Amino acid sequence: MPWSEAFSLGIRVLDNDHRQLFDIINSLHDAVHRQADQKMVGAILDALVSYAESHFEREEGYQERCGYPRRIEHGIEHKRFTGVVYGLKRQYERTPETVVGRDVLAFLKAWLEKHILVEDMAFVPYLRGEKGGSARSPAMLAAGAAQVAVNETVPADKAEMLRRCAEILREGGYPAFVLEELLRKG
Repeated sequence: MPWSEAFSLGIRVLDNDHRQLFDIINSLHDAVHRQADQKMVGAILDALVSYAESHFEREEGYQERCGYPRRIEHGIEHKRFTGVVYGLKRQYERTPETVVGRDVLAFLKAWLEKHILVEDMAFVPYLRGEKGGSARSPAMLAAGAAQVAVNETVPADKAEMLRRCAEILREGGYPAFVLEELLRKG
């Protein structure tokens, strides 16, 4: 299951997490098709448990900070996924031969496609500030950014420049770093 830009939320940290899940699924796919040792399935279940614990906490934190109105329902979907993964892990620990890699793979592929393409895509406009919540970028949300209203009179030909500076600072990244350095040296 190759990564595709169709799965990209445009939020680097979450996209990196999702790529990690694709890597886990692809490892399982390879193990199943190579008919690898059943221990490989156990290692992949361990990776899924770790993934679920870290990624879902991070994603739900973003949703809370941006005021996503369906975050409770979204969290319930995360809990369902985590419950299935923990159940598979417990089953594997008791009777490893009963955990069929192909079945786990089918579950993961179906969940991943529906969850990212439908559920996760639904909160992206809130993270970007396009709907409800905050107009701050995820990087700023994570850093505990403050929303500031500036009421300044500037020459008409500079108003767009001031607006663009605010936009660059809000988006973060290298352009914001360069602008900040320029202003500090000012």
